[in-house]
Amino acid sequence: MKKHYPLILIATISILLVSCSQKDESPIISYIQSTDGTVNDIDIKIEKIEEIKKITVADSLTFYAHEIERQKNLADEKIKLLEILLQRYNDGLIKEYNDPTRIAYYNRKIAQKTNEINNYEKEKSSWVNPYESMQPDEVLALLVKCTYKKTFASNGKTIEYTEYFRLSRDKMKCYGRTSI
Repeated sequence: MKKHYPLILIATISILLVSCSQKDESPIISYIQSTDGTVNDIDIKIEKIEEIKKITVADSLTFYAHEIERQKNLADEKIKLLEILLQRYNDGLIKEYNDPTRIAYYNRKIAQKTNEINNYEKEKSSWVNPYESMQPDEVLALLVKCTYKKTFASNGKTIEYTEYFRLSRDKMKCYGRTSI
């Protein structure tokens, strides 16, 4: 029985290596098939997967802080324009005090622009960084370099590709292709 322990150990290690490799491959293959063709018309064989980088909260904080600031500035500009329009409608309302049709028109426009301003103000206050409560070194995703061969069923042609993909931190989902 002791003779079989090395064989059992080697078999276990082999199974673990294959299952770990397939864990990386499966979401990438599914992603490629869903974007490049159906399961029936292309055959994909992964040659090599290399982890390039762990994408952390710290990497994303800078992006989100900049994006939130940009969105708030855009909203501020829109609010300023709406306030100018609102002032014009208020001025028009004062000038048209004798015409009930014009007064109704300006009142509608004033209510509409006031509502738009309030919506932009609410939107601005709702923008928060989704990573504020997380640790900066927490891994969000993985960047991997993948070399694979794609064989087309229609003509049997095989082409080799090397591309970068973003995977979830547990390697169960492929978010898509990316460039470095």
